[in-house]
Amino acid sequence: LPALNGLYSYHMVRGQCDAAADPAQALLRVARERGDAMYQMIGHRAVGAVAFHLGEPVTAREHLQQAIALYDRERHAQLAVTLGIDHKVIASNFLSLTLFVLGERGAALACQRENLAHAETLDHAHSRAQALVFGCVLLALCDEWQELPEWAERVVLLGQQHGFPLMEGGGRFFLGAARAFGGTQPGDLEA
Repeated sequence: LPALNGLYSYHMVRGQCDAAADPAQALLRVARERGDAMYQMIGHRAVGAVAFHLGEPVTAREHLQQAIALYDRERHAQLAVTLGIDHKVIASNFLSLTLFVLGERGAALACQRENLAHAETLDHAHSRAQALVFGCVLLALCDEWQELPEWAERVVLLGQQHGFPLMEGGGRFFLGAARAFGGTQPGDLEA
């Protein structure tokens, strides 16, 4: 199961979503066969994330919702350390974007706001940063330019404090986007 999760993750990080599909499906199948509830949860997230990236939002929503439903903070919060990010955070990140793609803007925003609230209860900076960055993406897609700077500033600060240059850069990008598209001062777009 860890090998299948690693293989799925390897292909996803490389942007090889088609290649990630088989190990994600195998991960979920083997977890079900073995009755391993934790890896079933991880498998649903993997299948859902692949489906999102392959343009299958209905399938993505189904699996991501199952992945979140199987999450138990007491049993699964430690996965943030072993997997690099809290399981519920990453599943909710993809679910919020999936809901947006399906035209459920309000549900998408509610999902990501709830996700950030969950992330803030964790003692795991990278999970908080991920929730903020994905939230910035969603806020920009939803034209929520007034709310976006607060999220972006928080991720910049987290990036600086914890040595996450990618997160810091993402926050700076969204600060610029918010100023350009949601600015209220003359010259904001030019700046």
